Amino acid sequence: MDPLDDFLSSVPEKTALHPKKILPILREAYTIGVPVLIAKSMTDRLGESGGFAFHLGTTDPQMRRIASWLFTCFGEARGGIQKLLLPLWKRGGREDFKLVGLILANLDDGDLQQGVWSEFFSLIKTNSKHSLESLLEIIEEIHRTRPIPNNEELISLSLEGGMSHQTVILVLIVGGNNIDFPKEIIKSAAKGGELFERIRQRLLNE
Repeated sequence: MDPLDDFLSSVPEKTALHPKKILPILREAYTIGVPVLIAKSMTDRLGESGGFAFHLGTTDPQMRRIASWLFTCFGEARGGIQKLLLPLWKRGGREDFKLVGLILANLDDGDLQQGVWSEFFSLIKTNSKHSLESLLEIIEEIHRTRPIPNNEELISLSLEGGMSHQTVILVLIVGGNNIDFPKEIIKSAAKGGELFERIRQRLLNE
């Protein structure tokens, strides 16, 4: 018996396709297989330090299975799965951000009006609280299936300022195409935390 499969297979299709109804079900799915009583103290601290609404400790394989189940539920109507992105992003759990990355990485470009990277940057603008580690993980996940935007596109995104500008720096470090990228744009991004500043300095030194 597989508790996660049993739980997901019990979810009615109409519920799975309804963003408001599926959110609490996804949160419950995140907990299956996680030793809550053992991990709770650690995950509470990680959630608080990372600025997450919650951090349950769901493993990467479990998250990939949940994402695969969602795509199966939507079947041929895959464009509908993008409706989950904003609600997940705004709820802000550690696992929610992970699921956003998995959905974005596996969407067909035809399902989105402006492409996957544009969808990602549009999400960033809706919430000023982000974990740098989660953003890097999402970028890495998307980069598994997509080339990163070219320098012209990244420069345009950086001109939007704020978190968009900082996220461009993260895309550069993941994509490794920063050799010809203007150093002044890297320098002019708003000051970030210790990890962000290490990334910035590494890019400037290359």
